[in-house]
Amino acid sequence: MGKEEIVSKLDVIFKIMEKEKPDLLKLITLFIRNYFQDDEDLTDVMNRKNVEEKEAKEMLSQTIERWKDELVTEGIGQGERHKAIESARSMLNDGMPVQQIAKYTGLSVDEIESLKI
Repeated sequence: MGKEEIVSKLDVIFKIMEKEKPDLLKLITLFIRNYFQDDEDLTDVMNRKNVEEKEAKEMLSQTIERWKDELVTEGIGQGERHKAIESARSMLNDGMPVQQIAKYTGLSVDEIESLKI
């Protein structure tokens, strides 16, 4: 079995182990790094695996941050809308005209009319 075939098979094994046994993969990775530290081809495989892992972690981190920002923005928007509806109800109870309520709350006339019920 040639070096290229070994490197190719190791790459496949790493991908399988990464899904099935990530802790064992870490131990094997350390062993291979230490044992074959002078072999450039094997070092390349190990480095590529680490780069892919770092990229995946970075992508996941960026995705989580984006989702967090979107959820915060959505939550703020819902909170603002809830506040506008509560203000409109109070204004209606005080007898303020619907058009004026719409002007101050940003709600549509139809939305305000539906609050009368």
